[in-house]
Amino acid sequence: LKESLRLSYPLTPRLLMSVIANQFDKYMISRLGSVDAAGLYSIGQKFAFPVFTLTTALGNVFVPNVYARMFSRRPEDEDTVGPYLTPWAYASFGSALGVALFSEELVRLLTAPQYHGAAVLVTVLAMYYAVMFFGKQPQLMFAKKTVLISVLSLAAIVVNAVGVTIGFTLWGTAGAAWGTLASGMVVVVLGQTVGARYYAIRWQYGPLAAIVSTFFASSILAIVLTGTGVSHVLVLAIKMSLVAAYLVLGYVLGILNAGTLELARQVFSGAGRTARSS
Repeated sequence: LKESLRLSYPLTPRLLMSVIANQFDKYMISRLGSVDAAGLYSIGQKFAFPVFTLTTALGNVFVPNVYARMFSRRPEDEDTVGPYLTPWAYASFGSALGVALFSEELVRLLTAPQYHGAAVLVTVLAMYYAVMFFGKQPQLMFAKKTVLISVLSLAAIVVNAVGVTIGFTLWGTAGAAWGTLASGMVVVVLGQTVGARYYAIRWQYGPLAAIVSTFFASSILAIVLTGTGVSHVLVLAIKMSLVAAYLVLGYVLGILNAGTLELARQVFSGAGRTARSS
């Protein structure tokens, strides 16, 4: 019990900080701008948040397997952590891509005209939640550095506050979303740098670079196409082509094959059974 308490007690502040982090950006926007700006940002956040929910559900599948490889202490298992995570990165960024590309259509279908400006916010925040995939890796928990986890959580709040403040001051509500994305990237790099001191994941940098760059290029193109006056039929065709390109990339990288598709079917069917039973 004492050992468990020594491990878990330092995580207690993180629970409070997570509550603060979830609301702090909207509070900052309302203080710097207006309640209307905070409301628009909140709508964008609500549409993008399913990306976080889905990637967290995926994390519940891959994190235990990452732990198993870490605790085995065998060099051959350590070498498999990075390659094991690459398909999960592809799935996480792929789920975010769907929301990022079709944010304008979602917002126009489900909100009043005065909120259609939230489409860009949805895309940017979907990009932010996608990047958080790299923040779900459990190196520090594996090393029992729970104090560091809480310290990094506090640092994330501070960095996000700075990013939101600078972004909103310069470019309004859209700038706040970009500030959130920039701060998230800083926090992920910081977390991975600290985590690598205790357990270095041997990432597959080539495939990951292809996945991440394709995702960001497609998402930014979707932002550029938003509100440009281009025929919506043409815009939809471009977006579908971007989805197809991402699927082709998965095939080229050897991620989309019969084995992974069967695994995806099992994961989603299991999630469906859990939802029905509850």
